[in-house]
Parts: sequence; structure tokens; C-alpha cells
Amino acid sequence: MQKFRVNQYIELKLVDQKTKIYINGVFFRQCKFLLLNIPVEKINYLDDIKSIDEASERLDESMEIFKHSIDLPFEMEFWGHCSNLQAWAENEYDSQLLHKNLAFPLLETLREHDPVAKKVFKSEIAKRFLSGNLSVMLYIIKEEYLNHFNNEELKFLLKDFNFNKLKALKGIKSLELFQKLTEIGNLTARRFLKEEILECLKNGEDETLIFIFKNNYLNYFTKNELYSIYKDTISKFKSSKLLLLFLKSLLLQNISDIEYNYKDLIKKKLIATEFKDRDEIFEFCFYLDILEKHDLIDIIRQFKSFYVKKSEIFQVLDILIPELQFNFNFSIYELMNILLVENEKTTFLDIYNSSDFPWSSLDFQADTIRRRTWQGELYFDILDGHVNSIELYYDSSNSKSFFDNLKNLKKFKKLNNLNLLIFSDYSDEMYNLIKDNLFRAKRDFGLNELNNIVIYDVSEKSFYLNRIMV
Repeated sequence: MQKFRVNQYIELKLVDQKTKIYINGVFFRQCKFLLLNIPVEKINYLDDIKSIDEASERLDESMEIFKHSIDLPFEMEFWGHCSNLQAWAENEYDSQLLHKNLAFPLLETLREHDPVAKKVFKSEIAKRFLSGNLSVMLYIIKEEYLNHFNNEELKFLLKDFNFNKLKALKGIKSLELFQKLTEIGNLTARRFLKEEILECLKNGEDETLIFIFKNNYLNYFTKNELYSIYKDTISKFKSSKLLLLFLKSLLLQNISDIEYNYKDLIKKKLIATEFKDRDEIFEFCFYLDILEKHDLIDIIRQFKSFYVKKSEIFQVLDILIPELQFNFNFSIYELMNILLVENEKTTFLDIYNSSDFPWSSLDFQADTIRRRTWQGELYFDILDGHVNSIELYYDSSNSKSFFDNLKNLKKFKKLNNLNLLIFSDYSDEMYNLIKDNLFRAKRDFGLNELNNIVIYDVSEKSFYLNRIMV
């Protein structure tokens, strides 16, 4: 294994044909590229470059392409890295001599050990940020290197900054850069940011517009400005997706005048969209989460009435509603009205309202399941508009209710799992009574899909529910 010590803090090692950097004896990272293969005819073209970053950009090539453009022996590549890092260290860690992706993380780690690195760390950030190289500036901001400066230092840093240097940067990169500068309190950056947003709204690509709307960039405008933007921009959006994103962004800024347009468009899109997979349904949740609950329920009601693929209505809702439950906290009655076919709703709610037990199971398959925490409601599962799984409970004080509920199971034609909890003192006589009624119900009520029946004895002396029959 070959080694090279740059100084008392930095060492390079050639390990398994890979060059690795160690700081104060601790592995830092592997060197991934080496800027070497500069064509002779490009030398004059690079006369005025000031950094390795500018050289790579000027040649319009990535560092990885340079590395692979010639097949260097591993040892030669190792010594190339050693030479670069030695030159960098001998020039007091001048960040122009290394690629930004290596120079700043390396300097940030070194400053914990090396007084020279600690001394130049912030000045190197400031120097490179003020250099005007857009990719370096964006890197410094995105990697939060400006967070090492206090407010006064930042104001001084940006005091005489020429923002016109940034006009060449357009689209998403420009938005990200101006937003970061705005967040640290620079009013000039805020003005440039708003101008760039307006330009993108007029002439931007769809990708840029989606970025603006999904990242809430319209919150930099006043209400009066947003009304003007709405009036000037609404006709631009040809796709319903862009229009929905635009209207949602305005609603998030409390521009309530467009609420009717938004709800109407949501309604039409939900009814007309032929959802092809789960991802499309999840994506649609993004447009629904700002509605009032009563508006959402009304839209879902119309969706169930008019959706083009009737056979898939509940398949869509089975995915959509759980995703929205956190925001809307649907009651059990609202859920049943949305998720169940009409002729199962009343029966389910009758069983639900008669089931008042203190435990709730989440596992039909385990041999023993841990005593359940208080929920105050029975466990159930719904699939494609039908009750697929449900649980009943039995104790001596409510045996009539239990047998009534057992008869009501005949309404659930696609019931597959039944979970029964016995809260009374268990006996063989009770077990046989319940077992006989269970199998009679399965036979007499045509519950052909009811394949999993599990009985549990809920012992007050145990922290477990004991499975006694499948």
C-alpha cells in the first residue's frame, strides 16, 4: 500500500487501487476524479480561467468524463491526486485549486484540526461566492456554507454584490439561488427573485412552472400582486395539471376568489381521469388536501356517480381515502358512506354500534397476539367496496347481540376473515356453542369466501390474547 503525507493533517493512501484521503488519521473520502486530459487545442481557450471549476465548465465536460477519457494506471492517478492536494495545501488551501465538491468539505473538516484551515475557511467561502461563478455560488448556498456567517457578516458580504452577474442564470437554478439569498434577508435578491418568477410564469418551461407551484414560490407576492398574476396568467395554462397547480398555489395564499374554479376543475379531473396505477392516485391527493372536508365528500360523491370506470371506483377510493385520512380525519360514518357499497352500510354500522369492547386486534394470523390498547371500536377491513374482514366479541352479558351480529354477516358477501374475541370466562360448553353457530352461519348464509375464522380467549390474567380455534 502506497502512502503520501501532504502535511501533518492530510495523508493519502492507495488502497485496493483506489486513492483515499485521511484527515488526522481518520478516513475522509475516496478521490473520484482527476482533471487531466485537456486537449492541446483548448489550452489558449483556458488562459483566463481562475479555478478548476471554471476549467471543467469551460470545456463543457464533467469531471467524471475527464477521469475516464484516458486510462491512467492507478499509481499514476494516485500521484496526480497527491500533487494536487500538496499544491492546494502549500497555497494555504486556495479553493480555486481543487474542485468545489472536494475543496469545501475537505476544508470544513480540516478546520477542526489545522489552524491555517480554520483561519482561511470563511474567507475562502466569501472569495469563491463573490467570484461570480454561478455553479460555485449555487453550491455554496445549497450546501449551506453561508450558515457559517452571522447576519452582520452576511450583510457585509452582500453589500456590494453585483446581482447582475446572476442574470445569465435562468429557470430552476436561478430561483433556488435567489430564494436562498432572499431567506438570509437580502432585499435586492428578493426583487430579482420576484422578477425571475414573473418571467418564468410568462415564458417558462412546464418543468419550471411545476417547480414554482409545488414549492410555493408565489408566497413572495402580495395579495394585490397575486390577483394581477392570476388575471395575466390564467389563459397561459393549457394542461389541467398546470392549471390545478397554479390555482392551488393561489389558494394557499388565501386568494379565495378562485376557490370555485379550483373545486370545479378538481371535480372534472377526478371524474375524467382513468387512473392507471397507485402512483397516479397518490399524486392526485396533492390537489385534494387543501379542500374543506364537506367539499371533498361532495366531490367524491360525484366521482362515484359519474366516474367512467364503474368497476374501479372502490379500487381508487381504497387507495385515495387512507392517504387523505390524516388531513381530514373522517368519522366512521363518513368512511362507510365513501368506502362501502350501499347494501352493506347499515349492517356494518349496526355491528359497529353494538360492539363496545376495550381491545383491538391488528393481526389475524399470529398464534398469539399482544393484548390490544384501547380503541373503543372494532377492527375491520374493506376491499373494493365490501367488508373483507371484521371482528365480533362475545361475553355472557351480550350473547343476544353477538348472535344477532352473527346473522347479519350474511350481508357481507365477500367476507374473508372473521376474528372473534371471548371476554367471558372460557368453558368447553361456551366454545362448542359459539363454534356450532359460526359454522351454521357460514353454511346457511352463503358466506362462501369466509375462509379464516379465528377465536381468541381474552384472559384477564394474561397480557396476551390466546388463540383457541381456527
